[in-house]
Amino acid sequence: MKKIIALSIASLAVFSGCSVTNLSVDDLQNKEFTISSYEANGKSYELPQNTKTSISFDNKDKRLFGTAGCNRFFGNYKDQGSSIKIEDNLASTKMLCDQESMKFEDNFLRYFNGEFKIISDDEGIILENKKMKVYLK
Repeated sequence: MKKIIALSIASLAVFSGCSVTNLSVDDLQNKEFTISSYEANGKSYELPQNTKTSISFDNKDKRLFGTAGCNRFFGNYKDQGSSIKIEDNLASTKMLCDQESMKFEDNFLRYFNGEFKIISDDEGIILENKKMKVYLK
């Protein structure tokens, strides 16, 4: 019995340290975020060293823009309230960069579309759908 109580207290301490909150598209406005990492199709992609990323959302025109490791990207989104729908028509410039940055960027742009839940946790903001999780700071 004492073991069960001790385990319950330990579990409570671990899980109470992580707070998760659902956000809306408005919480993304007028801020520039760094894409620190993402998961796509069950595989994790960490930001390569010396690679810069960013993403910003313009609620007035429903446009997004940023850099994904090498090139600038831009496109449209729809405000779904507690989620954001990234349109399939993302475009980007076409410069050539180092292989690691290109791999990070190519996979990001391939999977970054569809409807994403907007979640806040202790580390930053997460955009999440069935095929992808994007970690923003």
